[in-house]
Order: sequence, then C-alpha cells, then structure tokens
Amino acid sequence: MPRILIILGLLIPCLATAQTQADPRSPQAETRNLSPDAGEILAPLAVQNEGRTKPLDSFARFNLLACYHQSKIGKISAADWLAQLLLDPNTAYEVKCFRIRNEDLLADLGLPKRDDGKHVYSFNELRKVIDDQRSRVQAVSARDKDERTLIESQLLKLYSTVHGYFSISRSFTCLTPEIVIDNAQLAQELKLPHGKPFSFFQLHQRRNTLRPLVEKLHAHYDGANPYHQAVLQLGTQLRDMQQRESHFASLTIIPPADDPILKTWLTPWQVLDGEHHATEHEIKAMTELEAAITALIHGDSTTATQHITTLQSVSSDKVNALAKAELSYNRLDAFTNSLAFYLFGFLLLCLSWLFAGKQLRWASWSVILIGLLLHTAGIILRMYIRGRPAPVTNIYESVIFVGFTCVLLGLIIEFRRRDGLGLIIAVIPGAILHFVGFKYAAEGDTMGRLVAVLDSNFWLSTHVVTITIGYGAASIAGLIAMSYLYVRLFNPNNKTLLQSISKNFIGVTLLALLFCIVGTILGGIWGDQSWGRFWGWDPKENGALLICLWLLIVLHGKWGKQLKELGIATMLSLTSITVLLAWFGVNLLGVGLHNYGFTEGAARNLAIACGSIFLLTVIPSVIIFIRDAAQAKTKAQAKT
Repeated sequence: MPRILIILGLLIPCLATAQTQADPRSPQAETRNLSPDAGEILAPLAVQNEGRTKPLDSFARFNLLACYHQSKIGKISAADWLAQLLLDPNTAYEVKCFRIRNEDLLADLGLPKRDDGKHVYSFNELRKVIDDQRSRVQAVSARDKDERTLIESQLLKLYSTVHGYFSISRSFTCLTPEIVIDNAQLAQELKLPHGKPFSFFQLHQRRNTLRPLVEKLHAHYDGANPYHQAVLQLGTQLRDMQQRESHFASLTIIPPADDPILKTWLTPWQVLDGEHHATEHEIKAMTELEAAITALIHGDSTTATQHITTLQSVSSDKVNALAKAELSYNRLDAFTNSLAFYLFGFLLLCLSWLFAGKQLRWASWSVILIGLLLHTAGIILRMYIRGRPAPVTNIYESVIFVGFTCVLLGLIIEFRRRDGLGLIIAVIPGAILHFVGFKYAAEGDTMGRLVAVLDSNFWLSTHVVTITIGYGAASIAGLIAMSYLYVRLFNPNNKTLLQSISKNFIGVTLLALLFCIVGTILGGIWGDQSWGRFWGWDPKENGALLICLWLLIVLHGKWGKQLKELGIATMLSLTSITVLLAWFGVNLLGVGLHNYGFTEGAARNLAIACGSIFLLTVIPSVIIFIRDAAQAKTKAQAKT
C-alpha cells in the first residue's frame, strides 16, 4: 500500500495539467439507516484510552462530559451519541452537544446567545469559529497558565474539545463505506461492488491486485481512457484518505494478540498504516469490526450483535470481563442512586418528627441502609475494575469512601440511640460528599492510571484506607458535637439527652484518633519504603499530624478538666475544618511529595465550607456561653 501511495504522489502532479479531476462521489453524503440499538450494541466493546482498557460506553461518557458537561443529551445516552458520531458523522455534526457557559467567551468568539440560556452549539456551528482561532490558540498555549486570562484558558479547552470530537468522528472512516468505483472493468478486476460504496479496508485487502494496475498506469497514461481515469480517481481518493483520515483517527480499539492489558492497542487506521505490518489477529479484529459497522449502518442489529460477539472473542477473557464489569458499574450508577435513597431517607426522617412516627424513623433507617448497600456495591465494583484491593487511590475515591464511612457510622449510632440523631449525621455528610464526588467525576475518568508513587504496595493500601476512615470518624465526631451545641441551645434542660450525645462524640473521637494515629504511622512506613524516609514534614504529613494533635488536645482538655462540656463540644465541632484542611487544603499548595492530590479551583469552595462550619459552631457556642454566664450571675445575685 505505501508503494502505491508513492507512485500516486509522483503520478498525480504530472497528470494535473492533462485532466481536471472531479471530486469523487461521497457516499457519506447519503443518509444512513443507523440502527437505533447501535449505542447499546457497541457499548461493551473494550477500548484502550488514557492508559487503561475500558468499555466504549465509558469512553463515550467521558467525552460527552468534556463537551456537554452531562453524561446524557436529554434521553440520548452517551453510547448512542458516540455511535452516531462514529457511524454517521455528518448527521452527528448537526447535534447540539457543545455547552459554553461563559457568556464572555461567547462574545469573544462572536457566537450568538441562545434564547433558552443554555448556550449549546453543534460542531458545524463551531468548526469555522474554532479554526479561525488557531493562531491565537498557539500563542496562548505558549504562555504559562498563570499568564492566561479566564477566557483564554476556556478557549484552549474548547479548542481541544472540538478537535478531539472531530478526531473521534474519523476513527472508523477506514471501515465505513466511503469509496465508490464507477468503472465496471476496474470494479470487476478488484472484485469490489460497482457503483456501490465500500470501505478503505476492503480496498486495502486487495492492495496486491491494485499495485500492478497503478504501476502500469504510471508507465503510460491515456487521459481519454475511462478506465485510466477510474484508476487515477480511485488512487487519488486512496492517497487522500490515507493521509487525511489516519492523522485524525484516535479510537484505539484493536487489541494486541498478547498482554492486551499492558501493551498498546491500535486504531483501525494504524493497523492499515504502511509502516505497520498487520498481523492475522489484527486483520480478524478489523474484519469483524467492519462487518458489525456495516450491519449497524444498514439497521441490522442482529447481525451486528453476532459480529461484536466474535470481535470480543479476539480480546482476552480478562479484558472482556473488566469491560463488562465497568459497563455494569456505569449502568448501575450506584452513587447517584445511593444519593437518592439518602435524600428519601432524610425526608422520611423529617416526616417522623412531624408525626411522631417510630415506624417512619425505622423506614428512614432502612431506606438509608439500601443507599449504603448501593454505595458499597459501587466501591466494590471500582476495586474489581481497577484490580486493587484498596478502595481509595485518588481524591475522588477518598470522597466516596469518607462518605461511606460517615453513613455507616451514622447508621450504627442510630441503631443504638433510636432517636434520629444517627440518621442526621449519616445523611448530611453522605449527601454532601456525593455532590462533591459528582464534581470530581465531571472532570473526566476517575479510574485513570495512578501516579507511580501511588501504584505501590501493601503499606500504601492500608495507610490510605485507615487514614480515610479516620477522616470520616473525625467528621462524624464533629457533627455529633455540633448537634450537642444546638440541642443545648434550644433544649438546655434535657440533661439526659445532652449527656448521651456527649458520650457519643467522645466515643467517636477516640475511634477517630485511633485510626488517624495508626494511619499516620502506616503512612510513615510507606514513605520509608517509597522515598527512603519515615517522616519529612511534608504538607500532607503535617495535615495528618494536625488532626491527631487536635483530637489529643480536646481529649486532654476533657480528662485534665481544663475544658468543660461546652468547650469540648465547640472544639470538636471545629474538627471538620481541621479535616478539610488536611484532606484538601494541603493539596492546594501544590508542593511536596504528596502533591498528586492537587485540585485546581477548589480554594474558593474550601473557604466557603470552612467558613460555614466556623459560623455554625461559633454562633451557638457564643449564645450558650453568654446565656449561661447571665444565668450564673442571676443565681449568684439571688444567693446574696
């Protein structure tokens, strides 16, 4: 095939003055009867992307999130959206899937605002506008991030997203019917359909037949001969597609014959690259994929499903099992559904207070438990997909696992107390952390390849899990202490209730301290193995130590009688601020060996969260202190 292209590269310029070539007929302009099940049929196919294998469904979700900021367009699933983009791009280019939220960027690009305020545009509406920004984008990208304005940063992201979208759309153009032969003699010689579209791959399979025809044409060309014209036209289209389409195609879907988890996969165009010698394994995968694509384009779901099943057999059982598990994970949507159960459980709890219904409270406990089981299922599926025994390997997973810890502790406390307090402290952090997790999930693949230092050993797994449980327990201790403040503020005479709450927050504080200390020590052991030192006063290490010291100060203040119950509750209520600073705050510094957790743009949200906790703690504490002081003064005056 490359020899053919070389010959054509020499031949076509020489013939340019002899004949003006008409544009070849483009079957892509014809309407395709795409199967309505195309997305569902393609969804389980494994692809390699961002350093790991995943189902095509996940690839679709992450790319739709990048441009539309949601995993669905109305009722259109991400898989259906991607199937149309791959198999019928001309139609997909009209679909409005690029959401631009910054109106200043719209004005900068000269795009019209939408009346509905959503500002969603199609690829065809953006392609010329974006191409016109090429020189500007190059200049902006050459500067440091700190020197870019907000509009410039968003322009770079939009430019990358639009070009990525177009690149994906060209991934299957070597397998879709793009070429037509209008000369019956040439079609017969190549054993290809006459006047009907066929794929580049089919022509590639006949390269040994086409090569002598092109070489013969190079020797003596007759511009008046229709057969010669057809050969030249076919060769021109062949050369142009190879040069143009292979540059854009980006979907790595053809697995290697061995070690498909570790070795690099290929795009369909890379298999047909002249410098790559396609193996029998790769040709078989291409043949099955093309047959499935052709069936889907003609609306034949049954035939397509059969070829997809055969194509999956080309990959290893492990790859298919992981892809199937991740597809189940996507469809289960465990964390969204668990959030729904948490919120419904909270609603039942509120109704139980209104109607004094014990049954409603137990119904609330049961509903939240169902949410916790879904939460657990999501974590276990992620562990299986990632092939790691630890549930926490990145910031997103730490958010999900801390939420799980909080809900679990809350349900245990409620099972013992049976008055609704445990349900409150389960639902509040569980729901809030789910929303935080959704924000991280919206940024892309949350199961991507780990930083090398995180992809290590047993000590890391135990350290991260232990310290994360400590974060959750410390947060629960803070919430129970805060509830003590508000009970004391509005119901100060209920000494029995206050005493029971006090016992709970002290017990959970001891649990939090245990896990934080053990987790910090395990982190030191991991640091010694990974970096050759047990402790280095790294910001992340200091943050973990800060939580331990804070809890120790509170407990020493209680046992040493330096702090009364109000002081203990106030300091414990502020524990959540300490946890947030150790968990997220140190990441914002972007320094130290632990800066793998850096999260851009989180400083504002962190400040709001810490400020809210501070106000919710200090306001009732000050009121209680002033009221108690006034009551003590009144009693003293009465005695005198």
